[in-house]
Amino acid sequence: SMLASTFYGGSSGDGLWPSSVHAVDSNGNIYITGMTASSDLPMTSGTYDTTYNGGDADAYVAKFAPDLKTLLAATFIGGSGYDAALAIQVGSDGYIYLAGDTGSTDFPVTPGSYDTTHNGNSQSPYGVGDVFVARLSPDLTQLTTATFIGGSGHDIPKKMLINDSGQYVITGHTNSGDFPVSATAYQATKAGGAQGEDCFVAVLSAEMTDLTAATFLGGSEDDFCEGLCVNSAGDIFIGGWVRSQDFPTTAGAYDTDYNGHYYDGFVSRFSSDLSTLTASTYLG
Repeated sequence: SMLASTFYGGSSGDGLWPSSVHAVDSNGNIYITGMTASSDLPMTSGTYDTTYNGGDADAYVAKFAPDLKTLLAATFIGGSGYDAALAIQVGSDGYIYLAGDTGSTDFPVTPGSYDTTHNGNSQSPYGVGDVFVARLSPDLTQLTTATFIGGSGHDIPKKMLINDSGQYVITGHTNSGDFPVSATAYQATKAGGAQGEDCFVAVLSAEMTDLTAATFLGGSEDDFCEGLCVNSAGDIFIGGWVRSQDFPTTAGAYDTDYNGHYYDGFVSRFSSDLSTLTASTYLG
């Protein structure tokens, strides 16, 4: 049976992406995030930003009581372009961690963070900007840290988590040939051609001051990452769907040959520093 259900929105388009945009804190409060074009999306007084910032969409975060009867807190986050939050997590400290896509050159990044200058295409809408990573206080009154990550194309995060060291692990897809990778990255160069998509995996320090590791993963066609997890040893697992018949696989893996009419699934495992692809297989 359905225990609780509610609408949340304004007079224009309001969106969220299933499985990526909800989280629950230790008290059972429910957080949702996504994108909105509604300047009248319901807000609560005293939160970080109660005024719509313009452009095609802002990201938002809303906090509901466990029974969905009360909107406890809500805030916009964004700049004058297109902004969409695509992943959310409640940390062990109760703070709210977001990752998303922004075309706003004036997105509210914080001084001293890893990258305070927008790198990508600032047009909008829908996935033509940089990744943003942001941290909000539990009551949504403060944006404590925020940074860009990206290159000159579009960079779209799909999943984010906080590992046992407090680092941000982010994965998604990019067509930026200059997406920032680390010196020891497993794949330092985008393989997907001039316009093609590669997966990316990135690890950002807990303070958002350093990109501690980052790599491409892909072949000569379009490849997309949708899933992410980390085990107790720090190994990073990603999964998604690929069109590349030369997608990187490892010897002895379950399936090293492309099967698909159009796309195959894949599962891959990296070392914690993203220098080694320890296992990778097609699945399809």
